[in-house]
Amino acid sequence: MSLRGTIRIGYGLVAVLAIGVGALGVLDWRQHQRRATQAGPAEDAVTVTVTAKACEPDHLEVPAGRVAFRVVNRSDRVLEWEILDGVMVVEERENIAPGLSQRLTARLAPGEYAITCGLLSNPRGRLVVRPAGTDTAPAGPDLRELIGPMAEYQVYLTLQGAALTEATAQLVEAGQGPEAPAALAVAQAAYQRLRPAAKLLQAELDAALDARAADFAGGADDPAFTGFRRLSLALRNTDPAAPALERRIQADAAALAQRLSAASMPPDRMLAGAALVASEAATASDPALATAMLEGAGKVVALLAPPLGRMAPEPAERATAQLAAARAALAAGDEAGWRKAAKALADSLSSLRERLGAA
Repeated sequence: MSLRGTIRIGYGLVAVLAIGVGALGVLDWRQHQRRATQAGPAEDAVTVTVTAKACEPDHLEVPAGRVAFRVVNRSDRVLEWEILDGVMVVEERENIAPGLSQRLTARLAPGEYAITCGLLSNPRGRLVVRPAGTDTAPAGPDLRELIGPMAEYQVYLTLQGAALTEATAQLVEAGQGPEAPAALAVAQAAYQRLRPAAKLLQAELDAALDARAADFAGGADDPAFTGFRRLSLALRNTDPAAPALERRIQADAAALAQRLSAASMPPDRMLAGAALVASEAATASDPALATAMLEGAGKVVALLAPPLGRMAPEPAERATAQLAAARAALAAGDEAGWRKAAKALADSLSSLRERLGAA
């Protein structure tokens, strides 16, 4: 019996356990919201300049609550900037072009965080968030309406993690044979369905599995560059490193599946991850991967649009319609249509998340 079949036999038990964890996750999320709630965002943004080698400054201190950041790219590469709590991405801004800046607002609880500074091989900076303000419990949708979607999403992550584990096992079995490119495509698609969670909850494993050569100082030859894209290059070039890369992908995928099956992802993180992946689908070069990305984001839309639609009906309805439009465009081979709809979907999910965070 396949691993996926074994997981499906235990679906009912996993669902029951997930409901309990989901309830705790909602409470943890609400407690975090209470700690981080403030009167409003700061008027002035904290400026962080990212150079080719570091952040300037590389040590920041801000009060808890809503904090605005302005990220300036002074390197010669397009970059992303992230605030990390351990392996979890708290906030991020992508595709900051050289010489330009982007602004983001984060709701931060007291504690210490890391910030990324350009290339993955660059040292990380440090962000200290000081206690400030008064605890105020935010209003929002009925907590009981969020327990079910969170629990079902955890079951979804467990099943998709099993599918990824199977796919990477087939990839290792294919080796460098003629079946290897097809096995790689299946494994990549399986991973993209998990990315709304993997990117935010397991940033290091996500980087190991899905990084690009441009993320590293040494480019495609950098020894830290692993994952699906590095393996694709190896297979095209009949690189003897391919078997080792396949085994590394299998090990990283197994670790990711195990961690995500035990994870609890609050609704604002679900929306953030779905928005991120929808945005990436809008720029994906492979329609099959874009389809898989929208499947992962679509699961979040299907779970959260109904309960959150009662709080913010317009962005919830837009997200549902834009997801359908993107899928239809992909099925029809309409590249411009899918890119436009996926970008609009990302914007609607971000809007819905902002409404949830402000509630």
